[in-house]
Parts: sequence; structure tokens; C-alpha cells
Amino acid sequence: MSFLSDYAKAGSSAADPKSAAMAQGGLVQKWLATNASGMFDELRETNPIFVAPGTTIVTKYRDVREVLAQDAVFSVSTYAPKVENLLKGPFVLGMPNDAQYERELSIMRLAASRDDVARIRDFVSQSATTLVKNAVPNKKIDVVSGLARVVATRLVADYFGVSGPDEKTMMRWMRALFWEIFINLGNDPKVRATAEGAAAELNPYLDQLIVSRRETIDSGKAVGDDV
Repeated sequence: MSFLSDYAKAGSSAADPKSAAMAQGGLVQKWLATNASGMFDELRETNPIFVAPGTTIVTKYRDVREVLAQDAVFSVSTYAPKVENLLKGPFVLGMPNDAQYERELSIMRLAASRDDVARIRDFVSQSATTLVKNAVPNKKIDVVSGLARVVATRLVADYFGVSGPDEKTMMRWMRALFWEIFINLGNDPKVRATAEGAAAELNPYLDQLIVSRRETIDSGKAVGDDV
């Protein structure tokens, strides 16, 4: 199985350039999701700087370091429009390294302190241990859906104070948004529509959560120790 041969076939069998770009972009996403290590091994050996429709994949250490050191050339502008569209405004992961970015980052560091690292580590460890123990009778566990995503979602609820209407809904929202913003390089309209639906549910939930928390604080009632 060869990524490059599959990629060439996807382009040559398409009816027109636009279809070829869509097919090849989808193939890149498929390999990243199912066999990223094989894909990167092949690219490092034969095509270390791989240019595909809408994206370029850099696979060697020295080249990756150069990219990361050149903010003015290799920016996060690819993500910014999707972030602003889905999340109702700018967010640090879609900002260039400028004054606004530094301001936003400083606010985040005040809210999420380095002193909380031990608390986060302990919560993750305990949550993962519990899930693994609960899976012992079945002698199997889905490491993604039954462990990693669950622990991450529960951490968001415990540490950030955002639990969502329920755990499954929160996982669905996060997966849809992340896929569209960071993985949907070919701009698959189905992926976009799913993310827009998730954002339409998430944003009003967050707005109401903030209102509710402020009302609780203003009333003098105790609130949880979360971000």
C-alpha cells in the first residue's frame, strides 16, 4: 500500500481539476486518520515536502523547525476564518503572534494557572484508571471513544466548568468543531455543515452558562472552583 500511488490515482481518475483536488484532499485526510505513520514514512523517504491542493505537508525535523520559526511566512491564517465563523469571534489558535495574541494569552494564563498542573494530572490519572477498571470485565476498551475522549470531556467539565447538556453531546460538539477547523483541509461541505450545526447548539449554551454563573456569583452563592 502506497500513499503516493493512491494519491496519483485519485488525481488521474477525476473528471476535472476541481474534482481531482477534492479527491486528493480527501485522500490526504483518510491517510492521516488511518495510517499517518505509513504516510509520513513514505513522504520522508521520497517526497519530504509534499504539496497537495490547499496544503503542504512537511515531514523532516529540520524543515518543521524552520516552519515553526517563521511566523510571518507560515501563519495560522488557514484556521482563522473557520474559528471566527464557528466560535463567534477571534480565538488564540487562529491569531498571528501579535499584540492581541499576547493579550489574550496573558488572560488565559491568569485563568488557567501553572499551579493547576498537579490537579489536572491527578484528575486525568484517576479518571483514566476508573475507566480502565470498569472495562476489565469486558476485557477490552475503545481507547479513543471509551477512554481518551471521555477523560478529556470530563476534564473540561471539572476544570473549565463546561459540562455540556450531557457528556455525549459535549463530545459530539467538540469532535465536529475540531474536525472542521483543523482537519477539514479539503473543505468537505458535509463536515462544515455538521460543525455549523454543533456551533449553533454550543454557542447559546455557553452564553447561557456565563449568564447563569454571573447570576449565581451576584447572589452570593458559592460556585465551583473552575475556570
